[in-house]
Amino acid sequence: MSRKGLPRRDHLSFLRGQIGANMLRIARVAMLNSIQHRKTNISDAIAELDKAKGLLNNAIRIAWQVVDKLKTQSKKQGYGVSGETGHEGHVALNILVSSL
Repeated sequence: MSRKGLPRRDHLSFLRGQIGANMLRIARVAMLNSIQHRKTNISDAIAELDKAKGLLNNAIRIAWQVVDKLKTQSKKQGYGVSGETGHEGHVALNILVSSL
């Protein structure tokens, strides 16, 4: 495969942030499913909560990786970050705040 067909490194970082955000949304759905199952089948409710916990942990891990990358990039540049990199940081911080 040629280099033209491969995504750029900064685009991969952006996708990583989007994957973390999607994991967060799926975890919310799993938590809602757990609430519904709680009344009928407690074992299914616990399984949904475990799934949500795993998804939340992965979303938080991905967000911290993006934030750490941004910190090292801003130290190298010495003066702020680019617009696209700033957007990645915004997405990562939203994931972290939403997971609270």
